[in-house]
Amino acid sequence: MLVLQAMHGLSLAQTEYLVAERLSWMRFCGVGPGDAVPDANTLWDFRKALIAAGAIDALFARLGRAATMEGATTAFRNEEKLTSQDREFVQQLIDQMADKRGGKS
Repeated sequence: MLVLQAMHGLSLAQTEYLVAERLSWMRFCGVGPGDAVPDANTLWDFRKALIAAGAIDALFARLGRAATMEGATTAFRNEEKLTSQDREFVQQLIDQMADKRGGKS
């Protein structure tokens, strides 16, 4: 969701709303119409955790490299999901954040 926020210059609240309302954005984020979408506060906490871990720059650099690969422009235009390797990287960051919060996610 932070990728969509950065790509479109949105606030966290706008990002939350658009992911909840647009099927293509849901698909990009790996959520379905009946799934809960993280709220703006959760996105803020996640962003702060990425910054504290020194990972936000690495994440966006990694996504930038992926965007330069052949076909990546089409993937972003079609709002396809991240690769399994990228998802695993983000999941590790989420798990680290949950550990710091005492297991709450």
